Amino acid sequence: MSSRYPVAVRVSLLARYSALPSLAGPDFIPIALVARLPLAMLTIGTLALVSVASGSYALGGLAAGAVGIGSAVGAPALGWLADRYGQRRTVLVAGLLNTATTAGVIAVSYAPGGLHESAPLPLIAVSLAAGLTLPQVGPLARARWMALTERRPLRELERDAAFSYESTADELTFVLGPALVGALGAAIAPWLPLALAAVLTAVFVTAFAVHPTAAAVHTAARTGRPAPTGRTPHRQPPEAGRRSCSRPRACSRWAPSSAAPRPP
Repeated sequence: MSSRYPVAVRVSLLARYSALPSLAGPDFIPIALVARLPLAMLTIGTLALVSVASGSYALGGLAAGAVGIGSAVGAPALGWLADRYGQRRTVLVAGLLNTATTAGVIAVSYAPGGLHESAPLPLIAVSLAAGLTLPQVGPLARARWMALTERRPLRELERDAAFSYESTADELTFVLGPALVGALGAAIAPWLPLALAAVLTAVFVTAFAVHPTAAAVHTAARTGRPAPTGRTPHRQPPEAGRRSCSRPRACSRWAPSSAAPRPP
């Protein structure tokens, strides 16, 4: 019975996970983990801040909905830009813009004239911009793992371990993010969660963008070549084909043009 891997290859689960820091560097995993926290904090943080600052849950829902719509539209656009121009440049620009727009949500919420349901356009516009520029660190990190494990003998096992870790990291941040928003907003100030999200974006998303692992994905995207499958196509030599042909005149039309003519 055929097996995908040789019988002699036995890799423990612990060994698979322990290989990840050596693949991407020991600092990549904590950087990518913290860099995805703003994604989990922005929507609910905007809802809490605007609701408290304006006294209107309707206005808070509009702002949070604008963040969600912007993220849904911006995620595939940022992915296309990352494939086209590389992760480093795309994530750097998106992180800086998101830091500014997140700070803009705080500034509009505490505008001198206050927030009013009759004039929600400035708040909706800046919230939509914050969602549009929100870096999608999780999918970008998965693309890096794909590039880092290519051409490795145990790439399937290492990818399984990397993607398993990525799923755990996503779930962990989506639990910690709202918890941070609730704790900081209730204990200190409603604007603090968004301010923290802006700082985390400026520091950790920037560190994620300039991390050396970004070069692996950018090089693969720049070449425009499909990823190798690890299989070599079988080609029959022309001599073997001529020897197996029982009708030389009928088979001569399939011979390579570079082949020498047969003697009469």
